[in-house]
Amino acid sequence: MSFTIRLSTLLLLAAVAWPAAATLPADSVIASLQSPAWIERNGEREALEPGVLLQAGDVLRTGPGGRIQAELSEGSLLKLGEEASLATEELVQPVVRAAATPAVSEAESGKAVDSEQPAGIFQATLNVLKGAFRFTTQLVGKQQKRSVDVRFGAVTAGIRGTDIWGKSGPDRHFVVLLEGSIEVTAPGAADPIRLESPLQGVSLTAGASAAETLTFDLPTVQQLAPETELQPGSGVQSRDGRWYVQLASLQQSSDAEQLRAALAQAGYPADVLPVDLDGRRYHRVGLGRLLSAADARAVGEQLTGRFGIEGFWVLRR
Repeated sequence: MSFTIRLSTLLLLAAVAWPAAATLPADSVIASLQSPAWIERNGEREALEPGVLLQAGDVLRTGPGGRIQAELSEGSLLKLGEEASLATEELVQPVVRAAATPAVSEAESGKAVDSEQPAGIFQATLNVLKGAFRFTTQLVGKQQKRSVDVRFGAVTAGIRGTDIWGKSGPDRHFVVLLEGSIEVTAPGAADPIRLESPLQGVSLTAGASAAETLTFDLPTVQQLAPETELQPGSGVQSRDGRWYVQLASLQQSSDAEQLRAALAQAGYPADVLPVDLDGRRYHRVGLGRLLSAADARAVGEQLTGRFGIEGFWVLRR
């Protein structure tokens, strides 16, 4: 039992936006997150960290309090809430080619010159296995061609450019339109259902023979939306993060590596940094790329008392 949703585009809820002069990323990439979070690739599971490039076949997972935000190469944001999981079953990046040289220079015509332009269509199939998910097309990506299917259990959303919020749970799968228009092919409906107003949605309850069309009220959507948003000051890690929390300083490299591995298994991408102090070598274990001092302190507080960690130090790199 499934239904297909086709979407086009109006913005209702605020989302993290690229700056006005931003360009599209060359690859789909993990931009920021809150641990615990993991990536499963080629049968191996590792703690997720900012900067990881997404590939077809990846599975992203979050634990309690975890969040993931990825920038897709066609100009959209993919967001995953806590205790959620998502599989990238297909991910085809658009080819970027140099723009053809015009017969009359753009400078002479008074138009801006683009050194590169996208070619082809961004294609992806994303399977939300569990939890809350949001797909938001930002201004920089409005004109990009895309063919994205997002599944929420038995619910399949075919995205061509819009903003949706959905959730997959054990008893109910649903998607709500935040921007644009939706064409729904649903169980029990002879013809496609077209939704064109923000806050309209489709829900499929376990055991039901047909999907239900409904309208969400704004307070309900505003209550749901934070489930997929990062929480500043609660441990946000970013590609641009400059803060570091040191969790331990150990003399034995084997002890440091053992702690790092335990943290990674728990969904925290820790590293080991050897330092020499007063003629002795120590191995510092900690987490970097934190967005602020408050985020670094939050991670330290989360981990104090676990894995033998007795305290922490916050540093700026």
